[in-house]
Amino acid sequence: MFAYFNEKDINMFITFSKVDKCAQLFNSVS
Repeated sequence: MFAYFNEKDINMFITFSKVDKCAQLFNSVS
């Protein structure tokens, strides 16, 4: 499944991971 990623997919995945971490942090604070 993860054999092929192009650079845009990887960047999008990294960005999504960062956003998800920020969202979890925000939820735990509020």
